[in-house]
Amino acid sequence: MKSATWIISLAPLLLGACAIASLNSDSRQDLVVGVKSFQEGDMATATLVLNHLLNHSRYDGLATKEDQVTAHKYLAFIHCISDEVTQCRSEFRKALEIDPQFKLKPEEAGHPKWGPVFSEEKARFAR
Repeated sequence: MKSATWIISLAPLLLGACAIASLNSDSRQDLVVGVKSFQEGDMATATLVLNHLLNHSRYDGLATKEDQVTAHKYLAFIHCISDEVTQCRSEFRKALEIDPQFKLKPEEAGHPKWGPVFSEEKARFAR
């Protein structure tokens, strides 16, 4: 019984190691992994990888502005579906600061959680 408990207690550590292993120095690959994780419902990995892309792009400048905007967009989506509206707005704001012409795709703009938040933030940003 003790060995089963011990093995189970290692699960979070092993899962975290798997997520960290997916981080790399290629910002484009980070974006692909982050978006795919989001699409598969793995918000923890998506958040980790997208933040990695953004944090490293500040220092190495390897992430394109387009990739940075996309990373902020998906982080906003994650915050919105988690009912973290303030953080959602903040991520949309960061995307708009990088690209003031940024807009959601029509199928994204109609989403009940993040569509209205983006519309409000875009209007605020335009003022």
